[in-house]
Amino acid sequence: MLADAQPYMQSLLFDKELIGLGRWHYNDREEIEQWNATTDYELQRTKAAHLITYLIQRILNVHCSSTGKIRARRLGKALANLEQILISSRNLEKKFYRDHLNHVIRVALLARAIGKKSPFNLSKADMDKLVLACLFHDVAYPLSEIGQSFRSTIRALKDCYNIASGISQGHDIGLIPNKKSLVAVLAIEEKTINKQLEELDHGLLSALEFISYLKGNYLKNYKDVIRAIAFHDPSFGFETDEKLLTILILADELQDWGRPVNRTLMPKITNFRLKNNVLKGNFDTEKVSGYSVLRQIYSKSLNLSRIRLPTNYRFMLRFPLQNLTVINFKEFAMSLQTLYKKCINLEERLFEPSFFKKLYEGNSMFENIYYGLSIPREIKDKIHNLLDYGSISSSSPSTDYNILMNEDQSELLFVSSDIDKIDNFTFRSNPKDSIVLEITNSGIKHTGQLKSISDQKVNDLALFLIAEARFYNICIQKIVKFESKPYPVEIGIEGFPNTGEISRLLKKVKKIGNSKLLEHLRPIRDSISDRGVFLFELTN
Repeated sequence: MLADAQPYMQSLLFDKELIGLGRWHYNDREEIEQWNATTDYELQRTKAAHLITYLIQRILNVHCSSTGKIRARRLGKALANLEQILISSRNLEKKFYRDHLNHVIRVALLARAIGKKSPFNLSKADMDKLVLACLFHDVAYPLSEIGQSFRSTIRALKDCYNIASGISQGHDIGLIPNKKSLVAVLAIEEKTINKQLEELDHGLLSALEFISYLKGNYLKNYKDVIRAIAFHDPSFGFETDEKLLTILILADELQDWGRPVNRTLMPKITNFRLKNNVLKGNFDTEKVSGYSVLRQIYSKSLNLSRIRLPTNYRFMLRFPLQNLTVINFKEFAMSLQTLYKKCINLEERLFEPSFFKKLYEGNSMFENIYYGLSIPREIKDKIHNLLDYGSISSSSPSTDYNILMNEDQSELLFVSSDIDKIDNFTFRSNPKDSIVLEITNSGIKHTGQLKSISDQKVNDLALFLIAEARFYNICIQKIVKFESKPYPVEIGIEGFPNTGEISRLLKKVKKIGNSKLLEHLRPIRDSISDRGVFLFELTN
């Protein structure tokens, strides 16, 4: 159950607005309005499953194979239960999951509304194709997700999915039905498709499932539908201006309203405008707990950057940002320099030559896997070289950026050193008909690209940051522990401080270093552990 019913009711009102904009066929509209009138979330998911299969059979009509009709009926009965398995398994793994049943219907509502307007002006036949692409684009999501986690359970899915047989028998891609037809329609090398199928790409699986619903001689009529379903996620990474695919991507990336996140949800797209040649709106996520704005922006940027919009199409999608704290890393670097010099003096006074340096080279900061990451050899070498010159941070790449932290979501964002605040992120169409990402800083707009920790540059920045933060902690602990001792002592390897240790250190550290920086060490570690590190790299 949802914690607050009001946002859910608002999402239903937004759906109703889209139903009107889409100008659905009378019989279809009647079925959709019954789904929209359901105010119980769990019941609405069940109705969505039946609505999906009703629309598939109604639109395909005589083009639907006997196998397709049978599987459509089975899907209508099983999809809600299959999604519940996904929800339960994600809860066990403490992973984020958003619904895909109501989502599919809402994508179709938004896509049809977009397709009705200029410059697309889709015909009735193309509008039906677009709706089919929307209904099928995530239809194999349960097969993909459950298959990746529990391959042995795929046998239980075979009643619903024609393509499951090739996956359940030792994951033999060669046994998947209709693969040759898919290769021919997509015009991509078979080895590339095989690789994606090995990874259970849900777009390809959904496209294969759609093909199984068609009578053989009708395949040529639906090539654009198959391409839209297969390529709606950025797995293949190419740019496109295909109408059905473009509209599906736009609708899919905008459809977040009504999808629960930790029992809360975004009620609607605010300031929504859909007119001829215009699509605009804001994602108001301020009251949506657990919603990672940066992760969503990064995910959407991968797909929105692929599409080429028709000339003069104005597109804008804005994400306001809250709760970002600036970490003054230049101050951190200066403080670390001071601490390091103090430690060097301690080494000369208390320890055998070079022992202090060996302590740092040999400890878990450099050699062990920690916080979900290990430091690559080239990064170790850079840090060791800095140590050789009696310095750790003066040449750090981190000092070229400002670091913004969202402690609630365990996220760090590296931005240009000229930017100390971000009001919002905005996806916007540009004169070259592509969609660019920009940030607004005190009224000034900067265009760029958001990169995640999977990018090598961002990964290196994160590793430098955690190495220096941990080195800062070690220096503090050594000074606090040993500065007053007049004779040589044996030092053990220090780990990352717990909350109690940080509290005790803060009381002693005021004259040694910046105590505020010490408070940031644990959130920094948590962000890197959760892989919540991003870089906005300017392109202008």
